[in-house]
Amino acid sequence: MPLYLARKRNKVTVYDVRRYPETHPNLTVIVGDFLANSLPNATFDLVVMVSTIEHIGFGCYGDPVIDDGDRIAIQQVYRVLKGQGRLILTTPFTAQHRIYNGFERWYDMDRVTQLLGGVRILVAEFWVPVLWFRGRCIRWTQAMLEQAQRAESVYGYHATLCLVAEKVL
Repeated sequence: MPLYLARKRNKVTVYDVRRYPETHPNLTVIVGDFLANSLPNATFDLVVMVSTIEHIGFGCYGDPVIDDGDRIAIQQVYRVLKGQGRLILTTPFTAQHRIYNGFERWYDMDRVTQLLGGVRILVAEFWVPVLWFRGRCIRWTQAMLEQAQRAESVYGYHATLCLVAEKVL
């Protein structure tokens, strides 16, 4: 996604504990721990976290092990967003928040609401898996909150929450 956005003439910054393999004139890559970043306040109009927040703080990708790493990450996002900046976030979603094998979190609405206290949710979509091939979901369909909360018992897998949020001034 970062390379795609850079090719569309957007200035893109990738911040990851692992090396990002792509290069482009519109792409800046920072290798490091986002939880301890030294980015200036109010730097970005948009932060995109696709399948990211649920892994932060577990140490699985070379990041430090930190309790509530997801909360600290969102605090950092809030800090680096400009006034009325936006956050695009996707994460696993279920009826009850839980942690799987110290690898990822599956969020419920209470945890999402607590996590995103400094932003206003503008759009929230829920997606459930409906077609599998060779152990991978290849088709998702949009669902209502109640369907997403039941996804695990119905489909055997979590739903996905996709949201757009805006920094509250």
